[in-house]
Amino acid sequence: SIAEDLMEHAVACGKIRQRLAFSCRGQRRARRCICSGNVPRAIHLRTRKRRIRCSCVREPAALGDIALKQLFRHLINKARRMRILRAAVQQAVLRAGEIQLLLRAGDGNVAQAAFLLHVLVLLHDDELDRTSDSETVFGETGVRPEDKTYEELRTLNMGAKFVNEEGEMPYADLHGDEVPDNLKILSLDAILDYLTAHDDYNYIIEIKNEGDLGKKSVDLLYATLKERDLLDKVIFGCFISEISEYADATCPGMIRSAYPSEVSEFYFASLFNRSDYEPKFKVLQIPFASAKNSYYINLGTARVINYAHKPNLAVQYWTVNKDEHMEYLTRLGADCIISDYPDKLYTVRESIESE
Repeated sequence: SIAEDLMEHAVACGKIRQRLAFSCRGQRRARRCICSGNVPRAIHLRTRKRRIRCSCVREPAALGDIALKQLFRHLINKARRMRILRAAVQQAVLRAGEIQLLLRAGDGNVAQAAFLLHVLVLLHDDELDRTSDSETVFGETGVRPEDKTYEELRTLNMGAKFVNEEGEMPYADLHGDEVPDNLKILSLDAILDYLTAHDDYNYIIEIKNEGDLGKKSVDLLYATLKERDLLDKVIFGCFISEISEYADATCPGMIRSAYPSEVSEFYFASLFNRSDYEPKFKVLQIPFASAKNSYYINLGTARVINYAHKPNLAVQYWTVNKDEHMEYLTRLGADCIISDYPDKLYTVRESIESE
């Protein structure tokens, strides 16, 4: 682990005794969808901070400059190997990780290094209340995951609010040490490690943050996908135009879906069958059977799908849970259907294909 490596390096540099505390933050929520070929995973991402604090005490003399430089170099190299992106070593900043190195001496014998890292974690909502026992654990409502460390979030039961088909909440009473690992939050790396080890999947990944945090999320996601050679297996999406346009400008090869105003522009272009329409996106991810989410526009039509296919745009619908809607969109030629019930969707598709 990085803690063990850091300890060994520190001892080699100056017999330093260390006290290490690590924390990071994360969250997972993934909805599954079925389309032709593989089964994509829809993943909603947010950026959180990971803090690594190292208090180094050397006796009897102060830790020398050479040892500090060696320690710094070691940590940066470890960060690279942990896929936290390219390092701008001189400023001690990672492009997507925003690593800041703070060294300070106390009485000539203490050096402290503190790092602030951003990592991608899985979460659909802005807050934790709807899907977890955060109110019970933290004693407050409206808790946002970026306000807590990953270590703190790992104490949550992310299945606390789950209701099964019988109307039961089987995990509601699990708290603290009673919460099993499969009900705890996950980072993007953790879920990609798991999925890539089991099969060759396609993914739909949506960035949820806005502003600078959203841009850092894009940076980190792009580097992670390049590192794992997954760029051609991922459709990136974001409802926020600023973040989508930032991805266009900084992430060559990233396949992205349309943001809301682009969907509206596409729809009116389809109404008039415009031949000069040139979209910047490659995928339409649009709602079905939801008047509110579609702004009272019917996007589930043959005209929409056929017009999209002319410039080779893929059409993907969310969130489709009724059998009759699944069958309708499948027969209509939808390229992907996102559902909370992939087993039902699979059965519908198999039934149509067997006709």
